[in-house]
Amino acid sequence: MAEAVAVKEPLGVGRLIGETFSLFFRKIHWFVLLAFLPGLFAAVFLLAIGGGVGLINDPLGVSAGRGVGALAFFVLVVAGALSIGFVTLAAYDAKQGRPFRLGLYVSSTFRSLVPMVICSIISTLMILVAAVALLIPGLWVAAVFSILMPAIVIERAGFGGLGRSVDLTKDYRWPIAGGLVAIWGCGIVLGAVQGVLLDPLVASLDSYVGVVLSSAVEAIVTGFMYIYPALLYARLREIKEGITPEQIVEVFE
Repeated sequence: MAEAVAVKEPLGVGRLIGETFSLFFRKIHWFVLLAFLPGLFAAVFLLAIGGGVGLINDPLGVSAGRGVGALAFFVLVVAGALSIGFVTLAAYDAKQGRPFRLGLYVSSTFRSLVPMVICSIISTLMILVAAVALLIPGLWVAAVFSILMPAIVIERAGFGGLGRSVDLTKDYRWPIAGGLVAIWGCGIVLGAVQGVLLDPLVASLDSYVGVVLSSAVEAIVTGFMYIYPALLYARLREIKEGITPEQIVEVFE
């Protein structure tokens, strides 16, 4: 008698993307605020160290010197990790209809900040190396590490978040890559609209006022894009481990 072949449960990328849009527009004020605060801090800090607006647009500091460039890069990575952590936790609360809990998001994210920053740098370098070879390998590696940050901030997996993301994304990497392309495409469109409408206004304002406005608008893009990995992580745990989003939320309380 032939063995029954196990049927892989579909990931449901279209549903995840739809839910990303739904959560974002339902609680847009949460997500924009959470993405805005770390981004604003980073932008103001870069202005304060004398880099000007140009350093914000040139985080490697090619024109400002290697020392300033390295500091700018580090500050932006930390700000990005904080934004991702805040939005990830808020996405779970929004999904479950829970109230906004800024204190919890801040404390939970800061507890995992060091591995988030270091693992973010490691995974980004691996993605860039793969992308240099060809776009497709770069997308595949991006899919491998797509849930790295949720694994660290939700499970408090620390540096084990790298391996956790590798394990959970196994067998679903191409659908994940397709979803990432769709989300990135939406982010690019939002960013392009932002640039056309607001860049001339920002350029005409005082540096600090312009940075505040620019950071607020950029937070719309990043706040939207950071929701998808959180939902993807929850879906993968549901498929592979039978863990519901409600059970995941209980972990970080």
